[in-house]
Amino acid sequence: MGNISEDLEKDVMTYNHNPLIVAVQNIYITETGFSRTTVDGSNINLHLDQDSKYHEMFKVFHSQKLNLGVDDYQFYEQEMERRVFWRYEELIYENCWD
Repeated sequence: MGNISEDLEKDVMTYNHNPLIVAVQNIYITETGFSRTTVDGSNINLHLDQDSKYHEMFKVFHSQKLNLGVDDYQFYEQEMERRVFWRYEELIYENCWD
């Protein structure tokens, strides 16, 4: 669902951006991250990664985000918020209404 864009300006112009949302149950927190099963039954492990390629990818993404025009930046932020809240509602409906 979500990803770090490699060309944020293009993705904003083509409406190709989605937030990464993970719903988990009974989370286990460790010193380097957490693990658990998602609400759809998939196993997930998130941890700190020292691989420099990910740090560089995030720096490029952040730089591109800051270089968006004011209107595009505001649109991107508002659209991501809207999509996050919409997905939260979907997850609540799918998993909390028995």
